[in-house]
Amino acid sequence: MTKHIPKRTASRWILDIAVAALLGIAVALLWGWQMAPFFVVLYFALGWAMERGQLHKKEVDAHREEWLNRRKKPDGDTGTLPPS
Repeated sequence: MTKHIPKRTASRWILDIAVAALLGIAVALLWGWQMAPFFVVLYFALGWAMERGQLHKKEVDAHREEWLNRRKKPDGDTGTLPPS
């Protein structure tokens, strides 16, 4: 199975940076400038983690679908041990 990692476009990067900057400004105005860098880093870390989770879920779903298709075939490998 090939691993397909979607490429991020320039517009997506610009959008992420703009949202992080707005988040940093909002946090700086509400709670002080000391907290702003933490929330900006947190924004990017959560975004990275969500992308990794979505990629993992797609891989697991593809594997499960492949396993089910093999199991439904009458002559295919069922993925179980032969009777002893």
